[in-house]
Amino acid sequence: MTSDTTRFVGYKQRHCTDIFCLILFIIFIIIYGFISILAISQGNPASLIQASDSFGNICGKNEFKSKPYQLYYDISKCLTGGGLSLVCPTTKLCVSSCPQQYSDYQALQTMELGNILSKNYTRQQLVCMYGFNPVNDHRTIIELVNDGLCAPYTIESEPFLGRCLPSAVINLFEDESQQIFQQNLSVAQINTQMFGIGSMADVSRVVLADLGKIKESLALFSVVACALTLLYMFA
Repeated sequence: MTSDTTRFVGYKQRHCTDIFCLILFIIFIIIYGFISILAISQGNPASLIQASDSFGNICGKNEFKSKPYQLYYDISKCLTGGGLSLVCPTTKLCVSSCPQQYSDYQALQTMELGNILSKNYTRQQLVCMYGFNPVNDHRTIIELVNDGLCAPYTIESEPFLGRCLPSAVINLFEDESQQIFQQNLSVAQINTQMFGIGSMADVSRVVLADLGKIKESLALFSVVACALTLLYMFA
C-alpha cells in the first residue's frame, strides 16, 4: 500500500502559473466594470435605436419633444449596394414634420433670382440648422447649402421608425409586404423574395462574399495573432 506521501507526490509541486496574465485579467475586469458603470450612468442607450440628430439629441425627447422625426440632409448618401441604410454620412436634424413636396436648392435660387418667387417664400422651403433663419441671411441659397447650413433638397417623405424616408420607398415596401402576406408564403420563401436567400447555400454565398471584401484585414490580423502567440510561447 502506498503511503500518503507517495500517493500525492507531485501535487505539492503545483503552483499558480501565468501570474502576470492573471493580474492583467483582473485589471481588465476592473476597467471594464468602470467603463460599464460610466456608460450606464452618463450614456444614453436609447440613442442607439431611437431617431437622433447629428448632435446626439433624441428626436421627440426633452427640448426636441415637438420635433419627433429625423430628417437626412442628403438621403442619397444613405444608399448602399444592399439598399437603404439608416446609418449614413450626412447631417441629420430633428423636425416637427416630414417634407410633403420636392424642392431643389438650385431651382429655388433660380426662381428667387428671376423674381419668379419671393425670397421669403423660397427660403421658407429650406430645411436649415437649428436657430438659423435663411430669410434674414444675405448669402445665396447655393452658398447656404455649400456652407452646410441648409439641406440641398427635400423629398416628399413619410415617417418610418421615427425617420423621414421617401414616400416612394415606403409605398414600395408596403406593397411588397402586402403581396408576400397575401400569398401565404413560408419563411424560406419570404427570405427568398425579400433578401434573395432561399437556402443554406445562399447564406454561405453571402457570407463568403462578405469575407472576400475584408480578406486583406483578416490576413493581417491572422499574421499578427500568430506572431503574438509565438512571442508569448518562446519569450
